[in-house]
Amino acid sequence: MRHYAKITVSPELAELMERLCECPPLPDHDVQRCSTTFDHEVRFENGNRMAVQVVVPNDPDIESCWTQGVMFDNLGNELACTEPGDTFLGEYSITWWDEEFVVEVATCKDYEGRNSVLREDKLGHST
Repeated sequence: MRHYAKITVSPELAELMERLCECPPLPDHDVQRCSTTFDHEVRFENGNRMAVQVVVPNDPDIESCWTQGVMFDNLGNELACTEPGDTFLGEYSITWWDEEFVVEVATCKDYEGRNSVLREDKLGHST
């Protein structure tokens, strides 16, 4: 079974997150070492959740941020995570017990000028 959810973000937020993944953060980005600068969670209909994160490295002066998807059960226990990635937009996919959980991060040009998460499918759906 495939579970799917979508997070829609502004083009400005997507551009900032992509830039952080391409090169070390600039001093004016005010990022903290070993923290997440983006962390948004979606819930699937079976109760599992997946957080999409942009993670700041231990040494942000020389390392770029990376992305990951982290899946939790309905009690908040971590089940699995994706391999670290170097791009923000796209799909984050985890297979758990023969079920695939996918979160897509995409932009929506209708919301230019906003620097936030715009919309998400509240419950992921299955196909």
